[in-house]
Amino acid sequence: MKLKNKSKKKKRINNILYDFVKITGALPAVIWFRLRILRLNKNVPKRIKGGVLIASNHVTFFDPIIVHVAFWYRRLFCLATKDLYSNKIREILFNTCHCIKLDKNNFNVGALHAACDRLKEDKAVLIFPEGSVNRQEDVKSYKSGAILMAHLSKKPILPIYIHRAEKWYNRTTVVIGEPIDVNALCGKIPTQEQMEKASQILRDKEIEMQEFCIKKLKKEKKNDKS
Repeated sequence: MKLKNKSKKKKRINNILYDFVKITGALPAVIWFRLRILRLNKNVPKRIKGGVLIASNHVTFFDPIIVHVAFWYRRLFCLATKDLYSNKIREILFNTCHCIKLDKNNFNVGALHAACDRLKEDKAVLIFPEGSVNRQEDVKSYKSGAILMAHLSKKPILPIYIHRAEKWYNRTTVVIGEPIDVNALCGKIPTQEQMEKASQILRDKEIEMQEFCIKKLKKEKKNDKS
């Protein structure tokens, strides 16, 4: 009983620290990025509720901050590579920010279970399926880890697209797509082929959002000139 109460108290303190870091960091982030949120279509709800795995492309090291601002109304648990935990101060900071340590080179089951546990608790988990920052315009192939997490937790994947601003003073644009039901795509016991196919569907959705965003921005730019 004491251990349970101690765990609840620790969790409450962690949430308070997380909220403090997020709120204090939100204002400068909002001013700097001047975030603009677009929805792929009318079926995308304005607020995403319940357990959801947010899957995003990865264009800059600031992407986790951008996604936190976009989903300001949710506490996000972000998967972060263990390379970021280079010293004690960083470890404390990333733990405070609800990060889940992930070893990209040697996949650790602990990170998978931790992410699934958060999803089952109806939390929002953030993952970058490309695996690393992509400096190119083309979306890299997606790893199947996101599909596995969504399938094991029986929660949907929410694809989002972050558009790299042309200039530092341009607004950052985020496109939110429709939730994807992985279990409907893969069945009860998915094969490797089914998981790879689902990963490709997720990447295709990312490309669709990219094209939607670029087309909209070009149209607006054209209208501004006329």
